[in-house]
Amino acid sequence: MERYFRFLLVGSLVILTVGCNRDGDSDGVERLSYGACSSMIFPCDGEGEAAYCLFGVKFGETNPMNYEGLEATGTPEPGGLVTYAFAQDGERYLSAVTGLNLSSLDPDDISACYATEMRAAFVRWSEVCDISFEEVDDLALAEVQIYFSRSTLITGGIGFPAFADEGCADFATRMIIDISNSACSDMTNVALHEIGHLIGLGHVGSENIMFPSITGRAELQPGDIAGAQAIYGPR
Repeated sequence: MERYFRFLLVGSLVILTVGCNRDGDSDGVERLSYGACSSMIFPCDGEGEAAYCLFGVKFGETNPMNYEGLEATGTPEPGGLVTYAFAQDGERYLSAVTGLNLSSLDPDDISACYATEMRAAFVRWSEVCDISFEEVDDLALAEVQIYFSRSTLITGGIGFPAFADEGCADFATRMIIDISNSACSDMTNVALHEIGHLIGLGHVGSENIMFPSITGRAELQPGDIAGAQAIYGPR
């Protein structure tokens, strides 16, 4: 039995059936349907033995791309410089799982390994393909927002790519890392995997970081690298 469940693809039906509450108020609030995003998610179902799978969206000047699916090929383009920031204590985020506004944990109150491994994972991806990452202090100015949470609804994390569709704007480029069931020893694998989703890679059934459960791997595998380079080109 898998002890780690990553939401983005295996749980894509949840996106279609669970609305998202913008305000955290149960009375008369607008709830969003994320069905508009399904066409970008379904090409990667986690069952394929392929080396990689592409969502068809990316960072950079071209978003979305015009190629998606298992071992899709096209014309790679650089992703440019992408900024990221860690949410601080109490900062709110919209959960696509629960449809509620939830509160982030303070990074200073949890083990330093989570943020440390996340930073290292950004560097590792930038070493193998033409996209760069820079940490900034202001969450509102960051292109990628990282939240730490303790939740019984997910384990490991959620990473959403740079969806261009307007209906996905509330959760595009967001990462939620659930530390309730993820030990520090798993964090390298979790961080690499969720950043893989962020940059445009989906689940595959092959022996790569993008396999949809914790494997203990702490390094990007050939399929992961090939997928990232298919989107952004080699470094």
